[in-house]
Amino acid sequence: MLLKKKYGVKLLFVALLVLPWVQAIGQQKGEELFIEDSFYLNGLEQKIMTAVKQQKPKTISQIQIETKFLVDDQSVSLSLPTTNNSKILSPEEIYAQNKSAVLIVGRLNHANPELAPMADPIATAFFISEDGIAVTNRHVFGEMIYSKKSVDSLKLSKDSSLYYVQNFEGEIFTIDKILAYSASNDVLIFKVNTGNKKVSFIPLGDPLPVGSKVFVIAHPEQNYYFLSEGIVAKNSKLVNPANPKQRQWRMTITADYAVGSSGGPIINSSGNLVGIVSSTSNIYGSKTEKIPLQMVLKNAISVIAIKELFKP
Repeated sequence: MLLKKKYGVKLLFVALLVLPWVQAIGQQKGEELFIEDSFYLNGLEQKIMTAVKQQKPKTISQIQIETKFLVDDQSVSLSLPTTNNSKILSPEEIYAQNKSAVLIVGRLNHANPELAPMADPIATAFFISEDGIAVTNRHVFGEMIYSKKSVDSLKLSKDSSLYYVQNFEGEIFTIDKILAYSASNDVLIFKVNTGNKKVSFIPLGDPLPVGSKVFVIAHPEQNYYFLSEGIVAKNSKLVNPANPKQRQWRMTITADYAVGSSGGPIINSSGNLVGIVSSTSNIYGSKTEKIPLQMVLKNAISVIAIKELFKP
């Protein structure tokens, strides 16, 4: 009886030691399902400045000089991954597989060196290759493409403001170069300074027929890494009024998104890229009074527009 009591006390003692550890493991596992939006904001300016010291990035003015020689809708010679997933994935698998390839786009406002830097997360982007080729909307980086200042004045600029991207893990990367863009299709291809690090990416897929299921991972109003689901509601081929030779490849989807989602990837059920978020437009009962609101169209760009910016 004494022996049983002795071992019983020991087992109870071990249980008391192990139980908090087991509870902590369980709590930690549960916490991984939740995103704390402040994680991407706390200490952001300091993280960016640390990245600036390490990566020595180009400022907005420096990139503006380079992009003066870019031509709208001119394709770039790059070989992209040919991987194209075919297995149907669950929404949970699509999110887990692609979230690390999705980026938060931000701007470091530093026009006056005497003022403290101010980081401003503004949009979404995503990697399409492991070496840091990324995609967003042209309107997201509009100021770096269209500058009325002369090259000489840009060279003299002391403004150290710049754009940056942040990944799911909170790492900060800076912009190395704008490679190509299409104003009519609202698509822009750029290179991120990732050093020698290989990054997660979303493989390019093919356009989808109406009714196909799609998913969006984006950051509506700083709700970071938000997943929404819908279908392709319409595919439209338009002619650019300013240039009849240009085709505009549009798709309308029902997956939800809002401001901050610009440049977000639209993904099919196999985890391939099929489009990119662009804008929204409202349909009202009365066009003159703009009331009541009847419908919000989710305007997107087909993956065709991205593929056209790459030479084979």
